[in-house]
Order: sequence, then C-alpha cells, then structure tokens
Amino acid sequence: MKKRKILVVDDEVMIRRVLIRFFNKEGYETFEATSEKTAIEMFRLNRPFDAVLCDISLSGDDGWKVVEYVQRAHPSTPIMVMSGAIQDGVRTDLTFSILYKPFSPSELIEALEKLWSSRQEEAK
Repeated sequence: MKKRKILVVDDEVMIRRVLIRFFNKEGYETFEATSEKTAIEMFRLNRPFDAVLCDISLSGDDGWKVVEYVQRAHPSTPIMVMSGAIQDGVRTDLTFSILYKPFSPSELIEALEKLWSSRQEEAK
C-alpha cells in the first residue's frame, strides 16, 4: 500500500517537528515547510499530496496564500488549516477543514480520516 503524502506548513519548529515525527511514526511520507514561499515550492515539486496541513499564522507570511495556491493548482488536495485562535478573517471562498491548537494526535488523525472520507464520498 502506498504511503500517504502530507505537507506540513508551520513556522513553529517544535510543532512542526512533533507533527513530522508523529506522521513518520504512523507510516506517512512527510514534507515540511516553514513559510508561504517554501510551502508553495514544496507543493509544486512534490505534488500530488494526500493532505496539506497549514498553519494560518506564519510569521511574516499569510497561510491563506498557501491554501489559495494549493486549491488553485490541485483542487482535489484536502487542506487542513491549523490555528491557535478563532480567526476573524476566515476565508469562506476556500474549501478547507480547520483544527484548532492545541490538539492531540488522536484528534489530528480523526480529523484527517474524516477529511479523506468526505473527499472519497464527494468523488463518488
């Protein structure tokens, strides 16, 4: 069975490392980015991804631009937005799921499985 590929976009080193370590332990193939520019380049070079996990508050960057790019370049890619706070400017023009920090590994996997399941249903 092919490993699922996940792109993790977060500028916080500890969060990114924990997520990467967790996903690798669970058997996923992971890619990481710390900025909007790096995320878009990583996506361009390594797509398709089975999911993109993106923090919206990237220092100096806008995570929504990553979400916009992924949705435009490969609309079938599931996107999970991570946020430490409820966003006033949540984008209603984009398709994504949201996961509020802090979250447990089981909450993350449950959210991803739900996202993948809903995408499979849409494809039928």
